[in-house]
Parts: sequence; structure tokens; C-alpha cells
Amino acid sequence: MRGFFVPPKTTRYRFYMACDDACRLNIALDASQPEVMTEILVNHAATGYRRYFKSHAHGTLISDWISMTEGVAHAIEGRHIDHTWGDHFTVSVEVEQSDIVGHPHAMKEI
Repeated sequence: MRGFFVPPKTTRYRFYMACDDACRLNIALDASQPEVMTEILVNHAATGYRRYFKSHAHGTLISDWISMTEGVAHAIEGRHIDHTWGDHFTVSVEVEQSDIVGHPHAMKEI
């Protein structure tokens, strides 16, 4: 899956990921070079649906904070593979400082 993440505010963002069976999340940290993707999350084993906080030895489910500028589109790519039934892939984002109406300091699914 490919698309763009457009930050609603200049601040830092943290991404969360959960999937069954394996997945990775890449983002263009430099928006002027969308073809240069950086892997920010990778998971090599199944997690429960939206189980971002489960201790997990097979990957990283929560990214470091990433500084982004309001309105600047960053290319984003999620890769997912499922070997058997029970497939899902979810990415959420947390805004570090938010005074945006209807967007409190909480994860919002994207």
C-alpha cells in the first residue's frame, strides 16, 4: 500500500503498526525525495489486531518521534504478507503536541 502522509501541524509524529503475519512501514523522511524511503517499523511475526503495545521480540511496533512540517506530503509505504487466515494490517499515528480541534494528543488511525 502506498500513499502520502500530510501532517496537520508542524510538530513530531510517532507511528504504530500491527499485523498478521509480517509487515513493514517505510516513509520518505525528506519530502523532496519521495523515492528515498526509510524503514521506520518492521515486524516478522503476527500480532493481535491493533496490539501496538504488546512486548514483541520479532520487530518494532512503535517508531521513534519524527519531526514533520505542516502540509508537506511525505510518501509512505506499508508492506504486508499473510501466510494463513487471520490477516490484518493497521498503522496509526500519534501527534506529539496537538491543539488541533478534534485531534487531541492521541493515536488516530490513518
